[in-house]
Amino acid sequence: MHVLKFKGMLAMMKTHLKFLLLFALTNWMFATNGFAQANDCQNLNQPARIGDSMHLSPFFCGSTLLKYCGTNQGMTNDSFSGVSYPQAGFFRFSACEDSVSFKLSVFDCIPSAGALNFSIYPGNMLSNNLLDIDTVQDLATGLLTFTGASPDTFYTIMVSGVDNSVCSFSVEAIAGIGTASSVPDSCVCTEESVTGPDFICPGELYTYTVTLPSCTVFPTDPIGGNGLFCVPDGACPPKPDSLVYKWHIPPGTSFIGDSTGLTISIQLDPAYGAMDTIRNDSIWLEWHYVYSDSSVLDSLNFCACYGAG
Repeated sequence: MHVLKFKGMLAMMKTHLKFLLLFALTNWMFATNGFAQANDCQNLNQPARIGDSMHLSPFFCGSTLLKYCGTNQGMTNDSFSGVSYPQAGFFRFSACEDSVSFKLSVFDCIPSAGALNFSIYPGNMLSNNLLDIDTVQDLATGLLTFTGASPDTFYTIMVSGVDNSVCSFSVEAIAGIGTASSVPDSCVCTEESVTGPDFICPGELYTYTVTLPSCTVFPTDPIGGNGLFCVPDGACPPKPDSLVYKWHIPPGTSFIGDSTGLTISIQLDPAYGAMDTIRNDSIWLEWHYVYSDSSVLDSLNFCACYGAG
């Protein structure tokens, strides 16, 4: 009786231990796989790594922040008001709404028990006006959020190592950030035309006039993401607002007077007067839009700026 009972208890203990081991292993695999899937960072530091200083911080449009993966490796220490921030890097963003939230994940820390601080500041510099801060341990997630944001305004996130930690991280915009991509505006234009005589002869003056096309612009809604695309002034170049055009006249003719207006006068070279021939050719106008502001777009801005400005 006692032997049979002991054997029964032993079998139950073995079954229970197997269950506990299987349960622990399953949960460990679920947690590990779940974190790995949540931090699928095959494109680390793309489209750019975070800046080692505030004035080198890249500006990321929301479509980049659908899932940005970076690291503070190689960052130097920064300080403000007597406070040191080890291995600190920076990037900028803009809000589309008055409440902003980011999901944060940290992994691959050195040392393995390391952590990162994520801090949000208004504008392009550190200040005493800290909007929010979250400390995220290795293999953990966190939330960075603040309210009262001003749409189309620059904000800066500082990523710094806790106790000199160096880690990889991901930042995912979950609220208040436009994650759509802009697309070019659509245009409907009339045809341009050049009017003037069809035949010219040596020694005479001939006038040609161009009628430029008239275009109606139809703004196009952003696509993808959450449908919002908003950038502050200076993040995208201005739209073209000036027209440059160039007349093309046949060889053997020359401009008489102005060659840059909408109306020109040309003359056939006198040498053609001694030739008994007819030549077919054409007069046409080349034109394109340009920016009145010739400044170059900041290379630290990473936005698809079609249709924005």
